[in-house]
Amino acid sequence: MDGASLKGATARLASARRVRVHGVRQFHSLASFLTYCLGMVRSDVALLDEPRLRVAEALSQLEPGDVVIVASCAPYTRSVAEVGRVATANGQSVIAITDSRSSPLVPPAEHAFFIPHASSFTRTAWAHILSFAKRCSTSSPANWAIRR
Repeated sequence: MDGASLKGATARLASARRVRVHGVRQFHSLASFLTYCLGMVRSDVALLDEPRLRVAEALSQLEPGDVVIVASCAPYTRSVAEVGRVATANGQSVIAITDSRSSPLVPPAEHAFFIPHASSFTRTAWAHILSFAKRCSTSSPANWAIRR
């Protein structure tokens, strides 16, 4: 994991007014876990697709400078890639969690993190995923004091 990217993403997550996390199918559990971890160190973190909102409605409530974290791997979920494109077009900062530099989640992302994913089940990559979530929520604790 690139230290400079992690530091940049952490600073962006700490300074944003809102953070929304989006992952579907096998990445929904990652999105939920990351939402929980980030919610422990800052306010206004939620899943993008909370039960009361649809994705388009949730995106429309965000403002420039808010952060959207998107997560997917091959075969990529088209709607997740589209969320990244729309969020960038609307002025939100996008952080991608994906498996490859050729992922469609990378072009709209300000920061991208690559987690090896060799099968169709995330359990093979959970050690990397949990490590990523922990590092995001514990890096530069001084930054988190801004949002609590």
